Amino acid sequence: MLKTAWIFVAALFLLTACPIGLNYSLGEPGTEKIDQLLIGTWECDNKDSEISIIQFLPRDKYSLTAKVLEQGLSFAAEDEEFVVYQTVLEGQLFLIFKGSGDSDWYHYHYRLDGDKIVFHDVSLLLGGVEAVTSTRSLREEVSQSMQMEGWGSEKNELHRIN
Repeated sequence: MLKTAWIFVAALFLLTACPIGLNYSLGEPGTEKIDQLLIGTWECDNKDSEISIIQFLPRDKYSLTAKVLEQGLSFAAEDEEFVVYQTVLEGQLFLIFKGSGDSDWYHYHYRLDGDKIVFHDVSLLLGGVEAVTSTRSLREEVSQSMQMEGWGSEKNELHRIN
């Protein structure tokens, strides 16, 4: 019965494309330079996503401040303002969001293409959240999941509006 419940939760997560908060960060916050080209205001084409409009503001060379200006229909985080860090895994870029009142870390794979950002939810397809016991195990889980069919299939595109 418990296995069936976990399968249902995993399927629901994959279908709704909502990131779940994790106790661990995919990288070491404040150690990797963040792409300053993210600075600006961005609008998501998909109004069913977590965020409709987000603004990235300068903070320092290792982080940005993100303010959710307009929530999407599936927004579930406790905060609307986050410190954002960047990490690289397997040559791919990831953003790591941390709210002030929330102890969880939220992760997105992303690709910046001029005035467009393509975000992919970070799905844990091999061992799921139960396999994540440290930053190292999260990196291993994501690395292995990236090789699996269906990883990165849930995406949202945002366009610069300012």
